[in-house]
Amino acid sequence: MPRLLFTCDVECHDPRRPENWLLGRTVDGSWLEWVARELQKRRIEGVFFVDFIGCEKWPKTLDRVLDILTECGQRVELHIHPSNAQQCQKKRLNELSQEWQATLFAEAIENYIRFIGKEPHCFRAGAYGLNRQTLALLSEYKLADSSYYPGKPQVEVTLPDYTEFQVAVWPITTLFLPFLHKHVKHDLNILPRSVLANQILANDVMFFLHSFSFNRFQGRVLTSEVNQRVVRRMNTILRAIDEGVVSPVRLDDFTGYLQTTGISLFDACTTVLYCFLRSHLGLLE
Repeated sequence: MPRLLFTCDVECHDPRRPENWLLGRTVDGSWLEWVARELQKRRIEGVFFVDFIGCEKWPKTLDRVLDILTECGQRVELHIHPSNAQQCQKKRLNELSQEWQATLFAEAIENYIRFIGKEPHCFRAGAYGLNRQTLALLSEYKLADSSYYPGKPQVEVTLPDYTEFQVAVWPITTLFLPFLHKHVKHDLNILPRSVLANQILANDVMFFLHSFSFNRFQGRVLTSEVNQRVVRRMNTILRAIDEGVVSPVRLDDFTGYLQTTGISLFDACTTVLYCFLRSHLGLLE
């Protein structure tokens, strides 16, 4: 039976709207809480990678996020977006010196321990940017990694590099679009519902969403409106679990899977058309 690992990145990119970003707050309430409680009902432990950089800007909202995840039995791990740090204009760790990276890791881990009360075990880099200096820090802090995204230029490491630095890695699962030479992750906001359904029925999948996945964007502004298309996609995934056709697993059990999965020509064409309409024409949001 295909295995499914739920992962969610929890992050804020607008200090004026932390509840929209971190809690997925909409007119219908918090979608982050809805997801956590849906997983709890099914006894599923998802992995929530929470950005602990800049959290002094929204401590009450972050407290609420962590209360929800703890109450629902979800796993909280470490996420870092450098752009949330003071006086840092870069978006990815691989764009920073080792000294800058070391400063951010120290801050994020200190905040993690302050809020959670223990040390993190796994890490995901914001925008998947990492290099050998990042691996050195992961090795120093004894952190596993889930940032390796094949085909992304900001991933400046190879899988053998992880072995060299003795860092455990859970690579991100992708599907490959051959005529675009592009890898695409199994993301709730990227793939059409039919393709997502076909993928989870045929492959082991590391499933992606964000704390704000269910909020609709208006231009670059995250609003409190609900993106009903995304809700329908999530319900498709939950229905597949309820019907027993896929097996949700914990992070520690998600090993030995294919990193890049196959895709039919029809699904590939559907995905390309969908991404074009969404990204270039602003439709299907």
